[in-house]
Amino acid sequence: MKLLHWLSQLLWLCLLLSQNVLALQDEPIPMVTSDFPPFIDQSLPESNVITQLIRATLKQMNRRLDLSWQPWARGESSVKKGMFFAIFPYYKTKQRQKNFHFSDPIYYGNYVFYRLDSNQQINAVDTADQLRSVKIAGIRGYSYVDDFADAGLELHLVNTEKQLLGLLLRKRVDLIILDSIAGDFFLGNNLPTQANSVTKLPSALFPKKPLHLMISKSYPLYLQLTDEFNAALKKIKHSSKFATQP
Repeated sequence: MKLLHWLSQLLWLCLLLSQNVLALQDEPIPMVTSDFPPFIDQSLPESNVITQLIRATLKQMNRRLDLSWQPWARGESSVKKGMFFAIFPYYKTKQRQKNFHFSDPIYYGNYVFYRLDSNQQINAVDTADQLRSVKIAGIRGYSYVDDFADAGLELHLVNTEKQLLGLLLRKRVDLIILDSIAGDFFLGNNLPTQANSVTKLPSALFPKKPLHLMISKSYPLYLQLTDEFNAALKKIKHSSKFATQP
């Protein structure tokens, strides 16, 4: 009798666990992001290539995306607390890896320098030593900030692309750092008359780098979900629609 009772309790427990797993599979996966046009734009949420890729990957998992929008710093804090599974897109850094887990690459970004056409003294930047006497500005919290600090290079930091380009156009700095595609997009859409006075300088200091989901270590089953996401992402990226990057 005791054996039968124990077996019935075990069967009940297995049934309960299986129901919980199925319930979790039906739940949407909450993620958070912020504006990073043209890659991510809240005003055009269905036209963003990165968001489309993530939705397609979750569909492959038989899940769906529950997407929220928050400023980057607030979003990071929310993910760290386990309120969301992940925030995207993010570069992986040693500092971030202390607090977060990362998916396989979802896209590849490429930072470049921008300078004014009138500043003919700077035509190529391929080593840190070339920047020792150059005034450079970047955006606070971006992945290259730590790289420049490690190289002993000073950066003037601001919070937005608009502020960054303002420093350049007012000749407060010699160079600014922006993603190549995002920088061109911002110039063309927000400062079209000044766009022709700005030159883009690719640099060996900025190789193409992968962007990831930056994942909460406090979110339930985050390792299992990450493995499932990576497996589905691999299948999706073999399709022609998303086979656009390495």
